Amino acid sequence: MAEDVVQKSPSISVIIPVFNCAPFLRRCLDSVVAQSDSSWEIISVDDGSTDGSIAILHEYEEKLDGKMRVIEQENAGPAKARNRAIDIAAGQYLAFLDADDFLDSRCFELAFKQAQRFDAQIVVWDIWFYNDRHERLQHPPLGILNFAPFDSDGTAFSWRKNPDEFLLSFQTWPWNKLYLTSYVRDGGYRFQEDVMRSEDIGFVYPALVDADRIVTVGERLISYRVMRDGSAMATKDVCHQVV
Repeated sequence: MAEDVVQKSPSISVIIPVFNCAPFLRRCLDSVVAQSDSSWEIISVDDGSTDGSIAILHEYEEKLDGKMRVIEQENAGPAKARNRAIDIAAGQYLAFLDADDFLDSRCFELAFKQAQRFDAQIVVWDIWFYNDRHERLQHPPLGILNFAPFDSDGTAFSWRKNPDEFLLSFQTWPWNKLYLTSYVRDGGYRFQEDVMRSEDIGFVYPALVDADRIVTVGERLISYRVMRDGSAMATKDVCHQVV
């Protein structure tokens, strides 16, 4: 009798909430598939899309053959979608990716290597803005991320290293960070389901402040889409609204 094959848990669970992002979704998913570190799973929660997004998700779910799970819910917002995925994630770490953004192919390799090296609870990396109107990468405004006060000696840190700079240095974005899954679950960190557009704050800031071991990767490993015509305030909000 052949020995049973033990399925190894993925290093990273990639959580992607989706609401009417069909034109951008393939690039987002392809950027996960192209990662140099292939130990990942995708959990995508479709938040009541009406534009064909769900068909694309199921196409990738079938193609990826066990590495992707698709959940469907009535439109309730990205917070509820992310929280549902947190509860079922199998990865050692969690990564949150918005459906119109995309990753550098080295993102998971570099972030997970730092996480393992320092037994980190959170890993933070630098970003690009992707100008959708002009189809080009551009630097975020100067000072929007400031790693220098924290990673100068190459060790893990907490807010205590520089309290005055801490919250401004790392922002409320969930999508440029890796989070230890056990840390998130044990701490009870959740996205705020009863607020609009600022649901990230209640998850990211408490997790950052409570962490004792944060590390950075000083490379731009995600492209955050901005200036997209037809979205609220010419930003990415159309992919994250409740109707």
